[in-house]
Amino acid sequence: EDAWVRIKAGDVYRELGDAAAAEAAYRYALDMTPADDPSDARDGAVERLICILDETGRSEEANALIESEKARVALEAVRETPEDQDVEDSKWLNVAPSPDYVPSPSAVSPGTMVRREPKVRRNDPCPCGSGKKFKRCCGLKLSSVQRSRQAVG
Repeated sequence: EDAWVRIKAGDVYRELGDAAAAEAAYRYALDMTPADDPSDARDGAVERLICILDETGRSEEANALIESEKARVALEAVRETPEDQDVEDSKWLNVAPSPDYVPSPSAVSPGTMVRREPKVRRNDPCPCGSGKKFKRCCGLKLSSVQRSRQAVG
């Protein structure tokens, strides 16, 4: 069974107001995900579990979970560090803010989106390589999705 199934089930329980069932689902997902899992399932479970613990007034338990995850991440990074690289020079150890710091919503501003590639215009060749214009190929699919969203919303 996939950990994300449990995480999403926890999200549903949380939306329904059942914090105990949501916490159980997140903990189960956390337990079934190995510490060295390359997917984001472990991070997703930890993040949601911390939120549920804070919401239920167990911030000490949430802080303990944060510290244990920081230690786990640091230990994994040390294991992956090549022997010739000095661990003291690594800047990743002090990247995370302290768990006591929570920025106010007004202090957090959304970042500006920067495109990695130039925007594809309607009359440009389609990036899929078909040789057709974008508006006659993938742009046609995109516009039908946008129209269906407008009809629904």
